[in-house]
Amino acid sequence: MSVVTYLKNGLYPGHFVYAVLCQDGDDGPLYIKFGRTHRLHTRLNEVAQGSPIPAKWLAFVEVPEFKVKAVEKALHMRFALRKTRGEWFKFDAKSKDDVREFNDGSNEVFRTTLKNPAGWNKVKASSLASYSKHKQSVYLKFHKSDSKPLY
Repeated sequence: MSVVTYLKNGLYPGHFVYAVLCQDGDDGPLYIKFGRTHRLHTRLNEVAQGSPIPAKWLAFVEVPEFKVKAVEKALHMRFALRKTRGEWFKFDAKSKDDVREFNDGSNEVFRTTLKNPAGWNKVKASSLASYSKHKQSVYLKFHKSDSKPLY
């Protein structure tokens, strides 16, 4: 299934591990939040909007329900030395070693926990944000209030 299909279908009946990659400008450090959800579209938007640093990329992998916690925990453990706060991890986006560590480390987690070479699906955060704005405007267009006061 394509990335677009996953993201446009906010109620897709699956379980996912995700990574939100945030970076302030092109020279700042890259902060990555690993998490899990069964509401992919909604959760990626929540994290991207809640971050004080702009989200650049959103990555996800579909995981069997009984393995989703284990995969998330394995990613946290694999990158524990890079942990900054909560579920956020710091990388240098300009460092080839850091990029390789993220990619190789993620693939290692997927191979060992999922027993297959699953990889990240990714989408630009700006693409998801523009889709969300469109979805919101359609919702508001068809759910107009009846002009009564709120209280």
